[in-house]
Amino acid sequence: MDVSTAAANLSTYGALAVALACGVLIGLDRERSDDEEFGGIRTYPLIALVGAMSQLLAASVGGWVVGLAFFGVVGWVAIYYFSRVTHGHLGMTSEFAGLVTFLCGVLAMQGHPGMAFAIAITVTTILALKNFLHRGVRELTPEDINSTLKFLVVAFVALPLLPTETYLLRIPAELLPTGLYDGDELMLEIINPRKVGWMVVLIASISFTGFVSSKLMAARKGLGLTAFLGGLASSTAVTLSFAGRARTTPALLNICVVAILVASTTMFFRVLVEVAVVAPGLLSQVIKPIGAMAIAGIAVCVYFWLRQSGTEMETQDVKLTNPFELSEAFKFGAFFAVVLLVADLAQKLFGNSGLYLSGLLAGLTDVDAITLSAAQLTLNEVEPITHRTATVTITIAALANTVVKGALAYFTGGPRLGLRVISGFLVVALVGIAVLLMF
Repeated sequence: MDVSTAAANLSTYGALAVALACGVLIGLDRERSDDEEFGGIRTYPLIALVGAMSQLLAASVGGWVVGLAFFGVVGWVAIYYFSRVTHGHLGMTSEFAGLVTFLCGVLAMQGHPGMAFAIAITVTTILALKNFLHRGVRELTPEDINSTLKFLVVAFVALPLLPTETYLLRIPAELLPTGLYDGDELMLEIINPRKVGWMVVLIASISFTGFVSSKLMAARKGLGLTAFLGGLASSTAVTLSFAGRARTTPALLNICVVAILVASTTMFFRVLVEVAVVAPGLLSQVIKPIGAMAIAGIAVCVYFWLRQSGTEMETQDVKLTNPFELSEAFKFGAFFAVVLLVADLAQKLFGNSGLYLSGLLAGLTDVDAITLSAAQLTLNEVEPITHRTATVTITIAALANTVVKGALAYFTGGPRLGLRVISGFLVVALVGIAVLLMF
């Protein structure tokens, strides 16, 4: 036997082992399931091996063997399913899992063992999360589902139809106040409809991840998870919710402080994700101050967590709106377009100081819009700003937003809560400023 033949045999045995592993993985979950009788730890590996062997035979006999084996499995599954229906069992989860197991065996032998095992892991995860998913979906209202469907239509049907052209505004220098601009004309990027649309989809998707996760976790989430997922959707909403809870239930003061700090720390990670998606080259600069503030935020959260008495709120409702609501999406799109235009105008008229002021003002209400605007301006087709300028702008916006949440905590939750939150934010802010000044 030569080396090439031995290598081929080894590859075949490896693929066969992966096929068997796929069946074992899915079979383990079905074995431990209380309401499934279709099969378990023995049945599913056998189904996977049938798929693998049929694909192996296809090389010498023909591809019809795979089809014959598949329809044989389908027939067996159908007979079993209809026999269960007569006894009142209408579920088809295990039966479909069996068909997927067969196809995983085929896929592994076709030279895609990694893909086959990834599919098996995905299927097993879906099966194992049955109760969790059912319970979470019940938390979603019809309005949530309708809003999501409408947004998906906009994102995947309407968005690709938006123009990709960047519309420019040329302002002659004589129309501007004397000495304000030295060039012949001021050229601004007004809007690129496609880019604005993608920014809306990006922000809504990040927020929706936190929104849905918060809904899915509603029955079992504790303090940290509530704050983290809520912060992913809206750290301001979490701040207001827990500040109000601290005012009505003073015994939970320290734990509400931790929740607000966790949600605000989540904001820094959110900013990093936005920069990584829009302007990956900028991330190496932004991660220094923003990453430092995230680490400082985690440290502050741990400090206040260790100080709390140990009481934990197992449930805490945070009033979050569905970020896929079309009205909210359009509002953000309009706000982003305005912030982008104002930031570009301020930078061209007043230099970096104008852009920094824009970051400060925009950050008071929404850090996402100015983060995306600054990142987008580094890719400007006319006069792109430097990464250093964008980093300072984004950091200023994050600091301004943090200050606002500190004020909200103080006035909503009272001085005792507010001073603790502000002290934590002060540490985070000082770390961010120190790191920013170092680079």
